[in-house]
Amino acid sequence: MSITLNLKLASLLLLSIISGFNKTEIEGFNTFINQFPEVSLPIQFHGQIIESETTIKLDPKISENFIKGSQYHYVYGKIPSNGKYVGVITLGVANTLIPFLHTFTLNGELISSEQISLGTCGAGMCVSCIEVTEISSNLDIYFADSLTVYDCNDDGEEVSDKKDEFVTYIEGNVLDDGYIVISKEKKNKL
Repeated sequence: MSITLNLKLASLLLLSIISGFNKTEIEGFNTFINQFPEVSLPIQFHGQIIESETTIKLDPKISENFIKGSQYHYVYGKIPSNGKYVGVITLGVANTLIPFLHTFTLNGELISSEQISLGTCGAGMCVSCIEVTEISSNLDIYFADSLTVYDCNDDGEEVSDKKDEFVTYIEGNVLDDGYIVISKEKKNKL
């Protein structure tokens, strides 16, 4: 076992004693967190995420105390942090899988939980849409849907060069204490 891991475990044990959390609660949180492989930053999701890209669903018996509705989430990964909190990404089930970012104190209390995708792209005629979600190495968050609407016939074939293009996006970041801050939705015509 590495020295860093031993120090983290010792810190968690000390925190549990100081903050009144019992050993069972800390072990439960560690079991929950251990479902997630470590991922490196930056992370980018492009387009729709489909279930075949991940096969591990969150175990609701382990996860429900930490993420409500955990039976509808897949495991993605644990992000690097500054040692003051733990951050994980799950993929929530919808028409496609939608990324969520969750941050916790080191003893398992939820700090923040945010959907980090607009999820407005869908199938339709006369419309094309590109989805992107990015988390930078310094934990800046950006997610956007770029939409193009064009004139088409009943078969979905373009009938003119007239197009309406715009991007809808949200920006944010993870603060040093683990709080996730995101902006209001913004829209720009392209």
